[in-house]
Amino acid sequence: MTLMKFDPRSKSDIIRDPIHGYIRFTLGDGESDAGENDLIDTKWMQRLKRIFQLQTAWLVYPGAVHTRFLHSLGVMHLAGKFAKKLYYHFKEVYPNESIPDVEAVVETCRIAGLLHDIGHGPFGHTLDQVYTYKKFKVTHEDIGRKIIMTELADIIKNIRRSPEGKFETALDPELICNFIKPIGEYKNLWEKIFSKIIYGLYSVDKLDYLIRDAYYCGVREYGLLDIDRLLETTSVFEDGLVLHKSSAAALKAFLIARLFMYENVYYHKTVRSIDISFSEILEPAFDELELGNPLDNLKKFYKLDDFYMHSCITSWADTEKGRKQQIGIEWQNLLNRKLRWKIAYQKDINALSVDNIFFKVPDKETIRNMINSQLNEPIDIRVDTPILDVRPENPFSTKERKNAVAIFDPILKKIDKNGLSKLSKNIPVKFISFRIFSELKDTRKIYDCAKNLFEQTDFDLQESSF
Repeated sequence: MTLMKFDPRSKSDIIRDPIHGYIRFTLGDGESDAGENDLIDTKWMQRLKRIFQLQTAWLVYPGAVHTRFLHSLGVMHLAGKFAKKLYYHFKEVYPNESIPDVEAVVETCRIAGLLHDIGHGPFGHTLDQVYTYKKFKVTHEDIGRKIIMTELADIIKNIRRSPEGKFETALDPELICNFIKPIGEYKNLWEKIFSKIIYGLYSVDKLDYLIRDAYYCGVREYGLLDIDRLLETTSVFEDGLVLHKSSAAALKAFLIARLFMYENVYYHKTVRSIDISFSEILEPAFDELELGNPLDNLKKFYKLDDFYMHSCITSWADTEKGRKQQIGIEWQNLLNRKLRWKIAYQKDINALSVDNIFFKVPDKETIRNMINSQLNEPIDIRVDTPILDVRPENPFSTKERKNAVAIFDPILKKIDKNGLSKLSKNIPVKFISFRIFSELKDTRKIYDCAKNLFEQTDFDLQESSF
């Protein structure tokens, strides 16, 4: 009798993650069949190890040095768990609807989760706002689509295994792109429903970054989410998702965690001050680097990561003259926390009901003119009005409403499409942090002026009087 050599991990391996514990990933055979490891080991995924998840928050929260790579592994892990759970619900609810084998569906969601941030450049969303979208109407999702379709498609098509087992149907790179950023209508109902795993209300992207960011920023209590509860009590309904009413507390915890993280970490006054300063020098820095449209030159875009930017641009302070040297000095000052902009005035505003959110924040130029009209001489200021739509029923947040879930009431045995608003009625609908920054020498003047102007104004998210 011949003894077979058997290694239970021969087709997969594990990574130890501080958030989710062991994350399993599949291995290719080195020949015809590719595995998740072949994607993970590409230069494009490895590049994400050099891009911070939270852009510049590490300058305020020293522990926030985690990367988009770590986050992507976590999203892949959660996407697989949700997909496997929802697959069997889908088969029960829609027995006549066509859907691939569970292994292929799970792997489609896992790969979409793994690659959802593949198009991010240095400074994440800030790069979109101040350069790629501003100049070329290109987002990181657009760049990601280009990378997937031209650089990674062949690997994706050759993957024939998920942690659930082997499958025969080739994965579709185009569908994976549409899971990350929908373009047009989905061909099948299962695609429309399962895409919400990636970008829905409590998407695996949001679930991972909230708990991961809280952990690394040292505010773990803000990221206490019952992910397993949400997973076990979510099912499919019509063209979306339905949550069991018994999980109301878990859903509220998610919404509150999101509010707390935006209010205290993402929109932290010093984080925003640093982001404002970096935003002002990012555009001229990229002009000097001659980045151009990333879709036209992926090779050049690949080289750009946080590490490269910091080392390259700070070197300009000592090696270059003129404009480049000035950019290098300013960049160096920011990394050394020599901040030009200090908070001079702040007012946080919450709307508790949908009825009173007919509110328009004055544009930044209007606010600057209002401030300077009260002063003897013009003072250079920066206005920041970060906004968060906390609840998905906000009528002005089309994206959040579209991605909302229905609620199943076990007593009435009915599904309520508007049940979410009832469960979250004590949570603010909208949060706005209204801030004015100035140089340190001017903060008292600006504070007195802003207080006189805005404290006398009905600024409670009622009809604006500006």
